[in-house]
Amino acid sequence: MKKRLIAKLQKLEPALNPGSNVFSKCISIEPETKDKRLKKGLVYGVFSFSSPYTIDSAVVEKIVNDVIEDSYYQSDNISPTQSMEKALLELREKLVKSVSAKQQLNKGSVKFDIATAVLWGNVLYVVVMGDADTFLMREGKIRPINTMSEGNFSAASGVIKNDEVIVLATKQFSDFIDPIKLLTQTIATGELNSGQACLVAKVIEDTSFTESEVVDFGIEENTPLKHSLNTSRRIKDFLSKLAGIFPQKKAVENTPGGPETKKSTSEEVPSIVKRTLSIKPLFSSISNYVENLKPEKTTQQDLPYRPTIKILSKPVTKKRKRIPSIYLYYAIPVIGTLIIIVIISSVIRHKKNPVPETIQDAVETSPTIQEESNSLGEEDMLEDTSKDAEDKTQRVGTEAFYDMLIIDPDAKTNSLVATLNGVAVADSEKGTLYYSGDAQADFKKAEKSYQGIRSMAYYDSKLSFADNSGYITLNPTTFAGLETLSKEGLGLVSPYLSFVYGVQGDKIIKYSKTGTTLTETLWAQNADFYNAKDMEVAYSIYLITQNNAVVSYTSGEKDEFVINGLSTPLTNPTQLTTSLDFSNIYITDYDNRRIVVIDKKGNYIKQYKAVKPSIWKDIRSIGVNQDEATLWVLDGTRIYNVDLKASTQ
Repeated sequence: MKKRLIAKLQKLEPALNPGSNVFSKCISIEPETKDKRLKKGLVYGVFSFSSPYTIDSAVVEKIVNDVIEDSYYQSDNISPTQSMEKALLELREKLVKSVSAKQQLNKGSVKFDIATAVLWGNVLYVVVMGDADTFLMREGKIRPINTMSEGNFSAASGVIKNDEVIVLATKQFSDFIDPIKLLTQTIATGELNSGQACLVAKVIEDTSFTESEVVDFGIEENTPLKHSLNTSRRIKDFLSKLAGIFPQKKAVENTPGGPETKKSTSEEVPSIVKRTLSIKPLFSSISNYVENLKPEKTTQQDLPYRPTIKILSKPVTKKRKRIPSIYLYYAIPVIGTLIIIVIISSVIRHKKNPVPETIQDAVETSPTIQEESNSLGEEDMLEDTSKDAEDKTQRVGTEAFYDMLIIDPDAKTNSLVATLNGVAVADSEKGTLYYSGDAQADFKKAEKSYQGIRSMAYYDSKLSFADNSGYITLNPTTFAGLETLSKEGLGLVSPYLSFVYGVQGDKIIKYSKTGTTLTETLWAQNADFYNAKDMEVAYSIYLITQNNAVVSYTSGEKDEFVINGLSTPLTNPTQLTTSLDFSNIYITDYDNRRIVVIDKKGNYIKQYKAVKPSIWKDIRSIGVNQDEATLWVLDGTRIYNVDLKASTQ
């Protein structure tokens, strides 16, 4: 980070009303140590809390400050956004549980909303949970910060500049007072009610950190003899010329609307130059070291932290150790050799790992995980929507229901099923299951793990799947075990009635339950089954073959089943889902980033695509609720829900 910023705060808070059931407050949290401050930044926020009965404001304020400080600053996640989202989830759970238990309330009757801002270096991270507003004052104008929503969260990030102003406000405050008035008039706190609070933070440069605290090379200051000066200057000039070969990093400029993620630029540079952007700090570091070898006149004022000893006799001048100039002459070829090695290594890495196509993609402004931008990128602008009506394409929004990285920063979720009133998600690598209701994202993790989860399904109000030990059936909401059937080697399977159907080579096997095991019966044999990608049983058995065809079999015989009316054929279908009670079949076409809908005779109905194609670029799994009203899409670790009953979205 080029510089560190802090904020001067103005807190607009209502007077405390002991008998109120609504409480709002501004918070500012600074860690105890500079090390934590360097790693996680400073936290500012405003919240409102309400319940049917009187609130103990002191307890609420203490819980908010303690939980955020403990959870956020102790998190190992490198992303401030994800660390804060996790902290706010823990805060809401603890706060609501504490107040509800004390007053014997239903959790749904307690409401908690909060807006937070993390100022880390010169980057601002905004995370909002619930109803709260965020604004940015830039160049005398105030605008809402453009955030991306994911379930109950919304977030944004971007570079912020000196003298800009961040405004965090409760919903009641921004509805009562137009934020633009903050620029022209004074707001009397006596006019505010219990739910109206606002934090105004003016960003200024932090001068308490010195350059030595930014990068410490562990080199003590030296005062060499005069004849070393020319040599040190030559080395410094040599390094400066080498450093000048490489282009300077360009500053990331934000849109006037407020902090957003950095955008790519179309400016092209040679690949070798891109790879060597990270070499320049090496030159600067070595050059700084050489610069320290210059003789300097030091006075007592230059060394405020060195103790002074009064001596009555003649002052004694301490002789410093002389550095032979020959050492510095030998340093030039050594340093040159090191630079050549670094450049060669960069070329080799470039060949192994292609670099980004733009300078902006290659430059890192802060050590964070890249956040997703709300603006349309080049890939999105190239999407042709002129034939959407003709192709029966329905575009869906960019708002995510949830990101599984919030509950597990290392999640590698790869399958999803829709239940009666919720959604279950699995990480087969870890053997982990998660479940949330569909009204609000509130994912819970199963205590037990199941290694090798595959072919997850929701049938007869039960969650079932194969793992390395056999076939497992659970309660989908509590994960309580209902049935475990031993059978090793199960691959692609699907439940139907009291049986389990599975693909084994070029055969479909019908498994029957015998005690706690499964016994096999051949149902059909055909080359279509070999290496099938997916299978679903809904009276007939529907499969995606290894050749990307969708086929249907009934009573062991192949049906005349062809998809009709689809203008762009399926290129890489990876999953299909249907049910005996469904009217349609839903197919993931991975390469075309779409969900294709056909009826059970193969007639094309419509297709779903994201408004921003760059979002649905890693569709790993889909599911449809039992009433065929909601489509769930697992894109990477993000979960999206689509209203199937809506004509437009």
